[in-house]
Amino acid sequence: MKVTINIDCTPEEARSFMGLPDVTAVNEAMIKKMTDQVAEMTPDKAMAMWGDQMSKMTDYWTNKSSSNKG
Repeated sequence: MKVTINIDCTPEEARSFMGLPDVTAVNEAMIKKMTDQVAEMTPDKAMAMWGDQMSKMTDYWTNKSSSNKG
């Protein structure tokens, strides 16, 4: 037997029904912080931030592919 129940409610109503906390204020603060950071981002800042990680990823994949050859 298969039973399907469809509930039409908003995300807020679903969280309340399931007893989850209201995180609206935290979510809004995080969105504002992320938006501010993106607004301040320049190509130079992005490359400085990602450059080190990109070189680490390149080294990882280079070493991984060379270790699979043997």
